[in-house]
Amino acid sequence: MIAPEESLRGEELATLLSQKGNTCISIILPLAKYGPEREQNQRIIDKAIQKAEQLWHLYYPDRSQKPWLSKLLQLKEKLDPVHPPQSIGFFVSEDVQLVCSFPFSTKEKIVIGNSFEIRDLLKKAQDDQPYLLLTLTFQKAQLYQGAYTQLTPLKPTGLSGIFKEYIEYNRPSRSTSYAGQAHVKSFEKEKQAVIDERALHHFKKVDEIVNHYQTAHTPIVVVADQEPLALYKKVSTLDRQSLLFVEKDPAHLSEYQLGTHGWPPVKKWMDNQLTELLKQYDEAIGAGRTRDGLQACWRAAQEGNCLFLIVDEGYHVPGFLGNDDYYLFRKPPLQGYRIITDAVDDLLELVLEKKGRVLLVEPDTLPFGKKVLLITRY
Repeated sequence: MIAPEESLRGEELATLLSQKGNTCISIILPLAKYGPEREQNQRIIDKAIQKAEQLWHLYYPDRSQKPWLSKLLQLKEKLDPVHPPQSIGFFVSEDVQLVCSFPFSTKEKIVIGNSFEIRDLLKKAQDDQPYLLLTLTFQKAQLYQGAYTQLTPLKPTGLSGIFKEYIEYNRPSRSTSYAGQAHVKSFEKEKQAVIDERALHHFKKVDEIVNHYQTAHTPIVVVADQEPLALYKKVSTLDRQSLLFVEKDPAHLSEYQLGTHGWPPVKKWMDNQLTELLKQYDEAIGAGRTRDGLQACWRAAQEGNCLFLIVDEGYHVPGFLGNDDYYLFRKPPLQGYRIITDAVDDLLELVLEKKGRVLLVEPDTLPFGKKVLLITRY
């Protein structure tokens, strides 16, 4: 776990993008999160810093590495050896000194160039979808704010008081004290009917409270056993497109276990964006407002004609630029050129710089084996 640093969603990404054109050092590493392997994390980081030193001497033999090396060593001290993240990123330039944790496993990257490696940070910002998680039983309801698998209980919600009257069993009453066994004023309801009736009443109140906490485009995961879940579905007035259901009894699940059950349906909900975006892409084909392939998308992005870029997150290829930045070569041209270590990463930066939008998708999910698709502005 990284030492606490307050940052807004996407703020880290904006900070790194602002450094384009400066000398930037990016070190991104997967770490061992559990078990005795965690003891190797410091050694992994030290070895990566040594590789970065070697690269620095190769690229800038006449420039001292001490200023940025001291910054990296300071950042290294922020790693919690007991609770490390799945991956960590160190980003250093003349004006920036930033450490980022990633809740997913990355590939090792050690890059020195005129911009930072942003792909993993872009994925983190893209996946940083806040959500609500509601646990529901016949005795209790609890609401959480979720981010990835991390949950934070929302305590002053008023939910705790709703179930205090749980199942006040309806006893039969006599019509008068003199009637004896002649007749009864009311008949005892079947126990299950009482449970269902009172549960529906309680769940309706729960739904009203949760509605106050939901904002636009915030999914709500409801974790409940089969019976209470079916009853809650009957009374809920929340937007069904944002309701996600996990059929599991939450009574004996820890907060960590709830998070591991809550995040997958949210991730699936987010992935459905790709389906909708591909529909837009198909509609744009007829209007001539699409490009595919790295070189065609690169030129459109240079022209500022980039509305929405869709990229296979596992796609990494080098590129070469000659005298005209609008033309990206996949092989070294005959005349003078400069090498782009990862042309896809540079394309992502370019689209964001031109105020376009980017969506990273799971490897090999784009149709017809495509790696890069673009919807143009015109």
